[in-house]
Amino acid sequence: MKQTVTVAALMALAACSGPAKEGSTTDDPLDTGPPGVEPLADVYINEFMASNTMTHPDESGAFPDWVELYNASDFEADLSGWWLTDDNTNVFKWQIPDGVTIPAGGFWVVFCDSDVEQGDNHASFQLDAAGEDLGLYGPNVRDNPEIDAIDAYGQQLPDVSLARSPDGSPTFVADDTPTPGASNGG
Repeated sequence: MKQTVTVAALMALAACSGPAKEGSTTDDPLDTGPPGVEPLADVYINEFMASNTMTHPDESGAFPDWVELYNASDFEADLSGWWLTDDNTNVFKWQIPDGVTIPAGGFWVVFCDSDVEQGDNHASFQLDAAGEDLGLYGPNVRDNPEIDAIDAYGQQLPDVSLARSPDGSPTFVADDTPTPGASNGG
């Protein structure tokens, strides 16, 4: 059952911006930067859970917090060198390892458990159920443009995610039936 996000949470999410194509020299949204440079994919922080107690286990059977990224592009997104953070004033919290890709229309789940030795999908930070930032930034070679960011997402309930519905939309809903790695519907 999907729940409506509280007014406080909506106000916090109002600061959320969709994917931005920085490096553009015009107001044309299709201008993706200098000629010869591949465009950045439209990737969204599509769903996240900051208090995972029994919903989605990692490979070891533990229940760490998680973030789902969604590639809304019609081409594969190579996230090599991109950054994920829980503090939008510190872009460089965790660099996504080389070789991580998301297929067109696909999803990728990152466990936020400060346990990077468990694999490429384990970030070096944990999410705070009391609320904090969450941001996705492009690679160093592109001057780390903000791809998607949420400023102060607010208090989170155990085993309830905040999910864009439909996928990639500006609208987040509280969801007590999360879908990590799959479409949020809508």
